[in-house]
Amino acid sequence: MLTIVNKMYHNYNVNIGDDMKNDSVKGIIQLVLAVLFCYAFEHFFFWALGKIGLHFSGDMYLIMNTIKYAILCVIVYIIYQSKIKSSKNKFNKSIITSAIFSIGSFVLLVFVNFILHKAIGTVHALDGYGFSDYFSQSFNLGLALNLIVNVIFKPFLLVVVFCLGVSNIVRKVWPSSILAGILFGLFYAFNLNASIETAFWLSIIPSCVVLLSTYFYKTTQNIWMVYISYVLYIGCGIFVLRYFV
Repeated sequence: MLTIVNKMYHNYNVNIGDDMKNDSVKGIIQLVLAVLFCYAFEHFFFWALGKIGLHFSGDMYLIMNTIKYAILCVIVYIIYQSKIKSSKNKFNKSIITSAIFSIGSFVLLVFVNFILHKAIGTVHALDGYGFSDYFSQSFNLGLALNLIVNVIFKPFLLVVVFCLGVSNIVRKVWPSSILAGILFGLFYAFNLNASIETAFWLSIIPSCVVLLSTYFYKTTQNIWMVYISYVLYIGCGIFVLRYFV
C-alpha cells in the first residue's frame, strides 16, 4: 500500500514538474516573439513601407506611427491574451481596490524616480526626469497622437512584454522582478543610440521602474493594475513632480 502511495506521489510531482517546465518553455517562446516583434516594428516598419514607395512626413507620419503601435499592441495582446483576460477579470471583481492600488503604485514610482534622479545626479548629470510635459502644450492632432502612443500603447507593450512576460518564465518574485528590470534596461539602452556610458546612466531609472512594476504584478497577478499605474506615471508624473515635490 505504501509503495502504491509513494508511486502516486512521485508521478504527481513529476507531472507538476513537467507542467512547470512546459509553462517556462512557452513563456520563453512568448517573450522572444514579443521582443522580436517590438524590435522589428520599431526599426523596420517605416523602412519596409519605404521599400514599396510609401514615405510619410508631418501629421501623416504621426498617424502611421500610431497605426504601427496599434498593430504591435494587437500582436502582443494575441501572444499573451489568456493572462491578460484573466487579469482583467480580477481587476473588474475588485475595481475600487485595484484603483487605489494603481494610484498608490503610481505615486511610489514617481517617488523612486525622484530619489534615483537625485542620487545619480551626484555622479552623472541627467537632463530632466524623463517625463513629457503634456499639460503645458496646446492641444492639436500631433499632441493627441503622441498621447495615444506614449501614454496608452507604449505602457501596454512595456508592462505586458517585460512585467508579465518575464513573470511567466521566472516564478519567484524578486528574481523575476530583477530580471525584468535588467532585460528592459538592456533593451532601452540598446535603442538609445548613445555611448555606453550615457546609455548606462540613462537606463538605470527606467530599469528600476520596470523592476518595481514587475514586483507589483508578481504580488497581485493583475497586469491591469500595473498598466494603469504606469499610464499614470508616464502621463501625470511631471504634474506630481512639479506641484508636490
